[in-house]
Amino acid sequence: MKTFIYRTGLLLSVIITQQATAQQFWQKLSLPSAAEMAAKFKVYPSVYAETVTWGWEGNINREIIAANLDSMHSHGFRVATIEAGYNTPAEYLSSGWFELVKIAVEEAKKRGMHLWIIDEGKYPSGFAGW
Repeated sequence: MKTFIYRTGLLLSVIITQQATAQQFWQKLSLPSAAEMAAKFKVYPSVYAETVTWGWEGNINREIIAANLDSMHSHGFRVATIEAGYNTPAEYLSSGWFELVKIAVEEAKKRGMHLWIIDEGKYPSGFAGW
């Protein structure tokens, strides 16, 4: 019986040690050289690109959205973060607001851009436009 307990304990010890010392998938990654990184990051996906905060103030419609996105894109931005503004034609979080967001997404797709949305109606965070 003691032999069985000893062997079982030894086997469990070996299994646990192997599991603890086994490399996880993220530990097996290699560090690429600077040249490899430069080659891979010349044109990286826009979802990882730098963003510009896009404050929506006043009259916002398809033409203005398209013109704003054209301007951002011409300056090298491939991502914009929409920030709710004041005096827009649709109240923040209304169906009209989401229609404007839908238009912005459509126009951004045409330019190969991505959008983020700041989830608040101005400062301080958490008031959702109230």
